[in-house]
Amino acid sequence: IAGFSADGTDHVGINFGGYIWQDTGVALQPNTTYTLSLAAGNRGGQSNAANATTYSILAGATNLGVANYATAADVVADNALTLATQTVNATTLTAAGSFAEAPPLVFTTGASVPAQNVVIFLGADGLGRSHFDNIRLDASPIPEVSTSLLGALAGLVLLRRRR
Repeated sequence: IAGFSADGTDHVGINFGGYIWQDTGVALQPNTTYTLSLAAGNRGGQSNAANATTYSILAGATNLGVANYATAADVVADNALTLATQTVNATTLTAAGSFAEAPPLVFTTGASVPAQNVVIFLGADGLGRSHFDNIRLDASPIPEVSTSLLGALAGLVLLRRRR
């Protein structure tokens, strides 16, 4: 990422509590780790220290348009919708006029999940602007432990106890 484009077409910029979301069209899967990675930008005077660059993983987007949340913070506060969220101050990540990798947001589902799609959510929570680029979402199923491995482990425990 070479920095900011004068016309703003090379990244997503969000102003004063605004937000956007993308429904991936992929249903949440049980026992899966989702990792949302992105670069956050520091646009000098427009990305002030009071601004929080927010990124989240949501369970579905059904209510986002209907509920007409006032700010990004209002969306994230909806616990029925938000699975995981993270906020970073881009001015602490990189020099003015550039982007840097933000800490990845990692969320692992349990054995049961809501019947919803995975949704990527980006927002500017506070004053000033938030800037995003190179947005990636990875999903990794958690490997199941085989019953033969569990049996072998149980056998080892019994052998240790007999000694």
